[in-house]
Amino acid sequence: MYFGLSEEQSFFQDNIKKYLEEYATIDNIKHIASGDEKNLSSEIHQGLLNLGINGLLVPEEFGGLGLDLLFAAVVSEAIGGGICPTPFIAPYVMAPTAIKHAGSKSQQENYLSKIASNECRFGVGFSEFIGKRNDAGVTFSDNTLSGRAMFVFDANDATHLLLADEKGQIFVVDAKSANLEIVQLTTVDKTRQYSEVICKNLEAELLENSSDSVEPIIQAIDAGRIMLAADSLGASQTMINKAVDYAKERKQF
Repeated sequence: MYFGLSEEQSFFQDNIKKYLEEYATIDNIKHIASGDEKNLSSEIHQGLLNLGINGLLVPEEFGGLGLDLLFAAVVSEAIGGGICPTPFIAPYVMAPTAIKHAGSKSQQENYLSKIASNECRFGVGFSEFIGKRNDAGVTFSDNTLSGRAMFVFDANDATHLLLADEKGQIFVVDAKSANLEIVQLTTVDKTRQYSEVICKNLEAELLENSSDSVEPIIQAIDAGRIMLAADSLGASQTMINKAVDYAKERKQF
C-alpha cells in the first residue's frame, strides 16, 4: 500500500507552491498584514481561483472538480507553507462540505454551482454550535435570524454567510444585507479574517437537512480542522527548511 501523494496531487500542490513563491512573497505578505496593499490580497486570491481552488470539493455535476479532502489538504498545506493571506478553509472547504451534506438538491444546485463559478464566496460561523459564549448566540424564527455570532471566518469579502445555532442548524444569509452588521476582530494572526456578526431580523434560508441531524455540521467542522492541521504542517515545514538552510550557511565568528 502506497501512503504518499499521487502524481496528480503532487502536481497540483507544486503549482500552488510555485504560484505563491512568485506572488505571495514575504514583502507582499507584510504589506497585506499591515493594511498597506488592500488590492494585492485580492490579486493573489484571484490567481489561486484561476488554479481551481474554489471548485476542489464541488461535485462535477455542479461544475466543480469533484475531488476529496486529501486534495484540499495538499492545497491547505501549500497555503500554510507560503503564509498566504487568502480565504480558503471557510469558503472552499467548510462551505461546500456543509452544503453537500445539509442542503436539499435544489440548494446544492444553487449554491455549489455558484461556488464553482465564483459567483458565491461564503464566510462561515459555526462557533455557536461548538461552544456558545456569554452574550452570544443566534435564534431562528419566521425565517429570520437574530442575535450575535462570534468568530465568523472570512466574512469581510463574502457574498453569503453560513451561520449555525446551538442545535447545529445551518443557515444561509446575504452578507450584504442591511440587517447584518460585520465587526472585524483584531487577532494575533494578521493573515486571517475573524469577525463578529450581528443579526437583526435577518432573512435566512435553512439548509433543509441540517434540521434533522447534527452530522452535516460535524462533517464541515471536522473538514475545517483537518485543513487547519494541514496549514500548520505546511508552515512548520517551511520553518524547518529555513532553519536548516540558515544553519548550513552560517559561520560563527
